[in-house]
Amino acid sequence: MTPLDLEIAKQLLELENRFPNLKDAEFRRSVETNNLVIIVVGPGDISHFIGPKGKIVKILSDRLKKKIRVIEGDSSTKKTIEDILSPVSVLGVNTIWLPDGTLEKKVRIRKSDIRRLPTSVSTLEEVVHKLTNEKVRIVFE
Repeated sequence: MTPLDLEIAKQLLELENRFPNLKDAEFRRSVETNNLVIIVVGPGDISHFIGPKGKIVKILSDRLKKKIRVIEGDSSTKKTIEDILSPVSVLGVNTIWLPDGTLEKKVRIRKSDIRRLPTSVSTLEEVVHKLTNEKVRIVFE
């Protein structure tokens, strides 16, 4: 548990009275970068954390003074990447074997979608690495 996890859990606990659906939802962890917080939740719990008309995410975003993304835990690497990059469509995720024996994922998206990314490419690559422990490179086609 990180200090950010504790802060988010505290905020969610305070919001439970206003949004009873949060009582049945599972908060797993969070990952933070410059201006973005990714909240990882249990399977099927995304809608509970977003709330009606996005109210819960908006409240958390205002309180933490950062953008918030909610993704489902226990997903495949590709699904995690798609959730983080949403609303941008992922054309494909390729595994690249490097000469030193390591591997990295190459995430392909359209050039026209650059402006629709939720934050900078380097921040997104960092977040995906923190969540999946895999090196990721985002490329535009």
